[in-house]
Amino acid sequence: MAQEFQLSNFPLGSHDSWQFHFYAAELSRFFSIRYWMSNSVTKAWSWTVNLDGSDKRMLGYIENARFSYDDKNTTSAKSSEMNCPMFSFTELSSTTHAGKLEVHSSEGGSEIIRIDFIPGSTYFWQVPGQTDGVFHFPDMTASIHFEGRTVSAVGYCKRYWGDYDGPWGYQFIQASADDKSKFLWTADATFGDDEYNYFKVHDGESKTLMADANKLDTWHNNQRAFWRPKSDSEGMEVELVPVAKMEFILKSSSQYSKLTERFGTVQLRKRDGSVVFVGFGFNEICFGTVG
Repeated sequence: MAQEFQLSNFPLGSHDSWQFHFYAAELSRFFSIRYWMSNSVTKAWSWTVNLDGSDKRMLGYIENARFSYDDKNTTSAKSSEMNCPMFSFTELSSTTHAGKLEVHSSEGGSEIIRIDFIPGSTYFWQVPGQTDGVFHFPDMTASIHFEGRTVSAVGYCKRYWGDYDGPWGYQFIQASADDKSKFLWTADATFGDDEYNYFKVHDGESKTLMADANKLDTWHNNQRAFWRPKSDSEGMEVELVPVAKMEFILKSSSQYSKLTERFGTVQLRKRDGSVVFVGFGFNEICFGTVG
């Protein structure tokens, strides 16, 4: 589904979470970039790891990020401290949502990484209990400039925002097939009293969903997620085997959450055990309070 909206003005609402991650086979690396904001916590971070789990590195981290938006459709994340990294995102089109991500060693400092990307498909829907929504770009293509090399990659982006407050918890898995033909994303979440589950598989050739679970038929167990409809002829299971992990404590006087990000290998199987695809994926688990 195509959706025209302005992407780059961050943050919105009392909580805004904006994440990108990319799989670069030519570099044998995974990359993650994240903006995270609540009323009391503001952070930005980026990390990378080899596909085999070696050479895990934090490319940039801002503990108390100051976000700003300018007339060039650029959102920046800076620190009040000297010699801290600077993050920026520039939206080049409000229709295609093509954009540019950059991390620099400091404001005006050397470039650590630049990613130029184009979303292939856009999915947008409302979050239960919220007046605002969420969008997903499951099949982005990208050009990554890192350590003197420029390589192609596939990627994923998710952003949700709204007036989130109080207890919450969620588990999330995203995966891309090795041959770039299929893309999965699935979540099992509770925001206050509102349950929020989905299990979706996007076919890269037809640009349509080959799996779209009813929320009552899908759930997670850490690095595994299940779609079990009443029909015995349907259903899938995805499993991520972690090879790298990052943990972030999102803490203030009014909130405490632990967010864990994992990168690993992935296998998506049908209910009968046949393999739909193998590839790489990202798992995120967060529990606590937000406010």
